[in-house]
Amino acid sequence: MDIAGSSAEGRHVGHRLHAVHSLRGIVEHALKEADVEAGHCDFRDRGDGYQILVDGTVPKARLVRRFVSELVDGLLEHNERSNEQSSLRLRVALHYGEVTPAETTEVSKAMEHATRIQDARHVRDRLRESGAVLALVVSEDFHKNIIDEVAAVRERYDFAPFEDEFRGAPLKARLCLFGGKAPLAPDLSDANARETGPARPDIPRDRSDPVFDVLRSVIVLGAPGATARQERTTAPVLFGPPGSGRSRTERWLCEDLAERGQWWVLLGADRGRGGRPVADLLLEAAVGLVGQDGPWDFSRLLGHLVARSVRHAGGGVDGDPLPRSRDDLEGALDGLVRAAGLGDDARSQVRRMTTRLLRPRWTRPRGGHDWQRRIVALREFADLSARADRASGERADRVLMTAFLEDLAAVEPGGRRVDPVVVISSDIDAEPLLRAWGGALAAGTRARATFVAVGDRALVEKLGLPPDQAIPAGREDVERLSRGVTAFRGPHTPLPLSGLTAAQLEAVAVEAGVPERHRERLVSSVLRLTAGHAEAAAQLVRAACLLPPAEWTPRLLLGVRAHDGSGPLREHLLDRLLAGRTVGLDDAVTRSAARNQAEAALLMTGARQARLKGSVLATEWACTGPGGVPVMHPLLRLLLVERLAERPADAPDSWEAVFTRLAGFAERRGDEEGELHHRFAAGDVDGVLGRLEELLTSGGGRRWLDVVEVVASCPARPGTRPPRTFRSPVEAVLRSWHATGDVHLVDEWADHHITTAAHLRQVAGLARSGQVEFLHAADWHEEQGRRQPRHRGSPHQDREEQQ
Repeated sequence: MDIAGSSAEGRHVGHRLHAVHSLRGIVEHALKEADVEAGHCDFRDRGDGYQILVDGTVPKARLVRRFVSELVDGLLEHNERSNEQSSLRLRVALHYGEVTPAETTEVSKAMEHATRIQDARHVRDRLRESGAVLALVVSEDFHKNIIDEVAAVRERYDFAPFEDEFRGAPLKARLCLFGGKAPLAPDLSDANARETGPARPDIPRDRSDPVFDVLRSVIVLGAPGATARQERTTAPVLFGPPGSGRSRTERWLCEDLAERGQWWVLLGADRGRGGRPVADLLLEAAVGLVGQDGPWDFSRLLGHLVARSVRHAGGGVDGDPLPRSRDDLEGALDGLVRAAGLGDDARSQVRRMTTRLLRPRWTRPRGGHDWQRRIVALREFADLSARADRASGERADRVLMTAFLEDLAAVEPGGRRVDPVVVISSDIDAEPLLRAWGGALAAGTRARATFVAVGDRALVEKLGLPPDQAIPAGREDVERLSRGVTAFRGPHTPLPLSGLTAAQLEAVAVEAGVPERHRERLVSSVLRLTAGHAEAAAQLVRAACLLPPAEWTPRLLLGVRAHDGSGPLREHLLDRLLAGRTVGLDDAVTRSAARNQAEAALLMTGARQARLKGSVLATEWACTGPGGVPVMHPLLRLLLVERLAERPADAPDSWEAVFTRLAGFAERRGDEEGELHHRFAAGDVDGVLGRLEELLTSGGGRRWLDVVEVVASCPARPGTRPPRTFRSPVEAVLRSWHATGDVHLVDEWADHHITTAAHLRQVAGLARSGQVEFLHAADWHEEQGRRQPRHRGSPHQDREEQQ
């Protein structure tokens, strides 16, 4: 396999590094999903691609059925968060045959034939013309003996035969294109195309998103020629739950930087690689910036990295911490590049920096205290980096970050470009790099670069915040930052990703073909159900196209089969919102009854849950509520609560048992509001109504309304509805108010708000005091009722209109 157009105009080395670096992870992930174990395949580096030898015991049809589908998904996902220069389009050839091992390589006519058909001019031309992401070419033998013999593959894939030539010899093979303008790789597990929703909706960008205004205000601080140069003191951290648009926001940011002619580099990682050393990430950033013809030499950073590698190799203890000859130095640098996984393309850039590194100030002594101080500092750093304790590792990371920033500050970039931007992808753990950044700033290092990280709430919580700084709760708080009303505090500024707006979701609905007369109703319902979650909202709008408008209920929309054929959409979205952590799902179902993270922690018992408490809660409570507190995404709570309601009534963790346990926790804490909340959810309606009637005659209106608001926010048991008649105005207020938060009754919200308003005015006449508060609350509910989009008619009328 080879990356198409890797040397095209406009692609500098940084783009190629990012593409090649990501390809290995995409391919390994696809092989893993196809059940091809790592020990059954062998990678051969081809510069801009790989040659992969797969053990003959692996069924060949599996490579076509599952590997290709996963490969296409990985390419599309990568391209969604990459700009045009860093995107991936592949030519892949499949063939089989004998391979004879030699001393340094393998000898095989089958391998030579695969290379020829993969490099055929016809394959290159068709991939370029189609705009596809993958051109899969197979030999005639492979097609005849493998594809034609497997009905599921033969019926789904359309391999077109072609003839070409190689060095005058005729060449025959078969070609199939995937992704882009070509059809996506079909899901072979489900033959019912109607039940499968489209995979990747095209979500338009929100140009008014305040997150990008904040980013620009941080980035332009280093603009050359600025009248009042300010020191950069913070690194923005964009965060949100899985599927909320992190990759999309990352891609839009990179496109902005590229359009402005900005020096920038995207630090990514292979899938599954997870945490990477700060040394590797900073070397990748340096190589990427130099590859864009940047003016920096990064001699300080490279000097420290070489000293560190020499010390780890057992040399440089008594003498210089740097190699003394050019050959030794180039060998050490080459080892650094390979250890960082940057590939062969980085070598030429490192050679450009080698000359600067060999200046007298870094080599053998020519006199002077400056040289001696540098050598002593490098030797101390080498010893520090060799220690195994965490504190020494963090100190070494800070030294490397300081060297990186000092290299940037040593050169004044010319022209209109501002200081470089280092974007840390959500694929990697950014915590060590951001901690090193904060430590370098605290030591007084001048920051001539902007670091921007993309991650989840767990990253924000691990970094910690100053006591006087709160996490922005949403769009309004971010707008205050962008306008300068709120100042940046601390080395890290968390920015919650904005949910989809009604205009964005309406554009998705238009593209999906939702009729105009039903569009407003669908968009408003989906936004309430998903709270603007990008993937969930777009998927539900697309799912609506497979159902008649009368069936646009949360239960039926979530029952549409997911695009990957894995099951109902509710299962796919549950997996995404839990970041793939399906282990311990039953415990997560139990915790969905909790009002907040503290209550959820009380439900985590046992040594295993206590050990995983921090990471589990950060995944489940990944959204941000008022005051910056963590909250569970409403769609995630809905999906988990559905499962909680399905448990048998006599189970130890049944619906009634869990809420009763939580009510007991609240009672022992003296939290009356929380106790009534859980008792009402557990079904103790009469007990809760009795206490509310007591409060009505003993307390003020504001207190009573606060309690009712908390009680009415409890989860609604799926399938329940408010009664048609009420025994008292207090019951009418509580049940109707509760129904205004039940997404299964979204088409009835307007009526329930109006009912709540009418009975609040009756309750005001029964209250001991605070009648004005009751009337204000009634006016608010009445206004909400008028704002709710009303159902165009009954389900029966909708079916008649559709017919």
